[in-house]
Amino acid sequence: MKPDSIEDVNSTKDMTGVVTTYSDADSPKNPYFDLIPYVCPFLPDSITRGKLGMTQISNGFAGQHRLLNLCNMQNEAAPLGGARLSISVTLQATSFTDVFASPTHTNVATSVPIWRNVTGLVYKNAGDDDDRSDGTPRTRVCNMVWGTFYGTARVAVLAGFGYRVDPCRKVVEVAKLVAPYLPSKPIQMRPTEG
Repeated sequence: MKPDSIEDVNSTKDMTGVVTTYSDADSPKNPYFDLIPYVCPFLPDSITRGKLGMTQISNGFAGQHRLLNLCNMQNEAAPLGGARLSISVTLQATSFTDVFASPTHTNVATSVPIWRNVTGLVYKNAGDDDDRSDGTPRTRVCNMVWGTFYGTARVAVLAGFGYRVDPCRKVVEVAKLVAPYLPSKPIQMRPTEG
């Protein structure tokens, strides 16, 4: 192992802008495959509650997960079960190359600047904006991903019916806010308490 390379899981080197060379086929070989920490502890209240207005924040899994972990957030629903905005932030040991090549989504924008030497891909999954079978509108969803030294970071924005926001604009705004707080050094990729 080369010191301060992506394989050096003890490195304190800032790897912002470095994109992993491991593909999904190499997942068990990816040194971060078993080192995906909880995401919520990385995100300060000044961002989640202050700037994003999220009031309900929780880990996506009870316990550590080998491939990915996420932080789910929601704002307060409007009275009478009205519109709600949900955001999830995910760290995963899946390469950006594999996510980018997925046939299940449609690219909305590529090479979108996020933060220091980091650009991302905005996409929608098939069916994200389709109406329900009874004709009522479904929650509108948009995703943004970018490559990292451990794999991929992902932000998803879900705008409940009646919530007036373009989820693809909002996902870029959220990504720019959270990206500086996500792991940038291999030593940060350690299992954490929820």
